[in-house]
Amino acid sequence: MIDFRYHLVSIVAVFLALTVGLVLGTTMLQDPLLNTLQSETADLRGQSEELRAERDDSEQLNIGADQFTDAVAADVLEDRLLDREVVLVAAPGADEEVVRSLGGRVEEAGGSVVGRLLFEEAFLDSGSATFVDELALQTAADPGDLSGNPYDKAGTALGHALAVPSEADTETEGAEGSEDAGGSEDSEGRDEERTDDSEDGAESRSQSEGDGDRDTGHDAAAVLSAFSEGGLLTVEGSPAESADTVVVVAPAANAPEEDQERVNTALTSFTAALHQQVGPTLLAGEPTPAVRAG
Repeated sequence: MIDFRYHLVSIVAVFLALTVGLVLGTTMLQDPLLNTLQSETADLRGQSEELRAERDDSEQLNIGADQFTDAVAADVLEDRLLDREVVLVAAPGADEEVVRSLGGRVEEAGGSVVGRLLFEEAFLDSGSATFVDELALQTAADPGDLSGNPYDKAGTALGHALAVPSEADTETEGAEGSEDAGGSEDSEGRDEERTDDSEDGAESRSQSEGDGDRDTGHDAAAVLSAFSEGGLLTVEGSPAESADTVVVVAPAANAPEEDQERVNTALTSFTAALHQQVGPTLLAGEPTPAVRAG
């Protein structure tokens, strides 16, 4: 039979071994482990301080830039846009504060903001390209003149709707109206022996033809309404046939990397097409995406 003292000695030996192991383990690992933790903590603290310093520097730089801009704005902007009628176009994701600030700068420069087009996210969505293309073709004054990608076409259609009618177009319409009037007078001279009923009918047809000449078949407001009802943009003010200058505000943040090139191409195409129709056009935004279109 195993003696009780044997059990007692065995138990004591086990606990002694555990105690010795713990002492040796903590003694050997304590210093390296603490040193590692202290080193990592110091590195993280240093990184945090550097980031905080960079943030503070950026804030001070932005404050200084804003103060400088406000100080020189009156002299730099004076009469630069005198009597210009400007439409602000906000791309999907554009900063609302930037849009408002640009409107204020336009007025400081002597111009007036006649309206704003605020585009929805759906406009630049890859799944909406076909819809944008079809809508541009349906609303364009001359669909045969449209070419390029959907955003080239949309820019052309919307730019034509925004642009102030040129003097050449106005003179052409006036000349056509004069020719119609002259033709009507000659016709009345040749038909002066007709009965009163016949004269009334000729006058009615002449008036109808004259109205047709004045109606170019292109309703600028209807074009903007079509894009608005399609869920692509919101119209503010009265921009139809009112713009001789356009400012396009780029998105505040870059699109996802896999979509960035497509979005930039679409926005650049759209802005260039607006420029072709309206004239002076600016694409404004962060330094990376901002591109002067004309």
